[in-house]
Amino acid sequence: MSVFDCLVVVLYLAGTLALGIWSGRKVWTIREFAVDPGRFSTVALYATIFATYIGGWSTIGIAEKTFSTGIVMSVISIIGSLDLLLIGIFVAPKMGKFLGNAISPGEVAGLFWGRSGVVMTGVTGMLYSLAGAAVQVSAIGRIFHYMMGVSFELGAWIGFGMLVVYSAFGGIRAVVATDKIQYAVLAFAIPLVTYFAVAGAGGLQTVFTAAPAGNIDISPLWTEPFRYLPILASYLICIINPVWMQRLLMGRDIQQLQKTFCLGTLTVPLAYICATLIGLSALVSSPAIEPSSVMAHTINTIVPIGFKGIVISGLLAVLMSTADSYLNIAGVMLACDVLFSKTAKGAGSREMLRYSRLTTLGLGLLSLVVALYFKDIINIALYFDGFWYSTVAVPIMVSILGYRSTRHAFNWASWVGGGTVALWLIFDMEGKTGIYGFFPGMTLNALLLFGLSAYGKRSGIFTREEEERIRKGMEAVDKLKKLQKKVSRKRPRAKG
Repeated sequence: MSVFDCLVVVLYLAGTLALGIWSGRKVWTIREFAVDPGRFSTVALYATIFATYIGGWSTIGIAEKTFSTGIVMSVISIIGSLDLLLIGIFVAPKMGKFLGNAISPGEVAGLFWGRSGVVMTGVTGMLYSLAGAAVQVSAIGRIFHYMMGVSFELGAWIGFGMLVVYSAFGGIRAVVATDKIQYAVLAFAIPLVTYFAVAGAGGLQTVFTAAPAGNIDISPLWTEPFRYLPILASYLICIINPVWMQRLLMGRDIQQLQKTFCLGTLTVPLAYICATLIGLSALVSSPAIEPSSVMAHTINTIVPIGFKGIVISGLLAVLMSTADSYLNIAGVMLACDVLFSKTAKGAGSREMLRYSRLTTLGLGLLSLVVALYFKDIINIALYFDGFWYSTVAVPIMVSILGYRSTRHAFNWASWVGGGTVALWLIFDMEGKTGIYGFFPGMTLNALLLFGLSAYGKRSGIFTREEEERIRKGMEAVDKLKKLQKKVSRKRPRAKG
């Protein structure tokens, strides 16, 4: 790579780090660190949603899968991006009672199921987010290794160091500030590398006519339904994950949330289409390369000197914008929902801010260890994701939408769903059946939640005290919100 291209990458990394530190310099409370509700404009909120969604899987992963197995996963991902539209239409209108109050997914769950809901949500959400961060750190190491000639280990350390410094220091303010610049870079770089890849393969028509028929065949969607349809179902049914819950809690009002999530649905599929074209172009022009090197090979051999630095900066933006979001929410959930939820004195606690910074640093180190010492990082991420889908995803989503379940039903559903995933992994049932473990776990979780709640309500197990506890919890949120509005009206506005 030329000196000019290296300079572009170095300047991008230095600028990102400086911006993250500068943006987070006035974070004083855990609320400002975790969600800082109402602070961000609609453009900023959209930028962080898009930049977080378009991670390593959406670009490098889809290009590799298209090259090796075809466009099936790309089609699933494009359809699955409708999850943002579903959040905008169905979930966002229900978030009014939580805006400005809850600072983590666990606090939302605690309103429905008490401390057991807080801890279960915190543990599984932290694992989900930790895995997401580890995947991105691993991909950053690969980018540095394949495209800049440094070792994988050193590249992972560089990526980890940058992410941890501004994520642990500035929290969500630093994450959003860097996401805005990363969105601008990746929105330019990804179409650019797509153009060079397609042109290098002979043009768009050549790509589709010369590509093997099996790689542009979508029939596995219905010929292998038990392998692919559960993945699509996980997109469209479990539309809530820890990062999206955090973005929902960051909103100024319901209208802003609806606009940003619905807009994301219109733009995210474009990134999947670009990654698909890159994979098909590489298959036509260089069919003998390893699938894991599709993106690196395309950039190294096809992108001209002078543009490589921009493209590599774009790929790093893709990965870093996702990793910092996962790392931030993982640290918040570990501190606020798991380790110190009993001792938290409120959203403005300086002590909780210190704890969250320390847990962010610790989880950053753990994500680096996972990235360095586990080669099959994608499958590890799928396993960790499975625990979220099989324990909390369905209960918390339907509860936000208005369904009321018993605490006992939630506990049983969560433990059985999580246990199913664990047994699926221990006995390698995925290899024997071709079905990912999260699907049976999620199915049992939903059946138990609805079944036991219905039985409890009919038999009286779901007592009046339980209903009273839920009612008082929701009323407390409403009272706190009214009080905060009254205080904000009385507070004099600063001049200028």
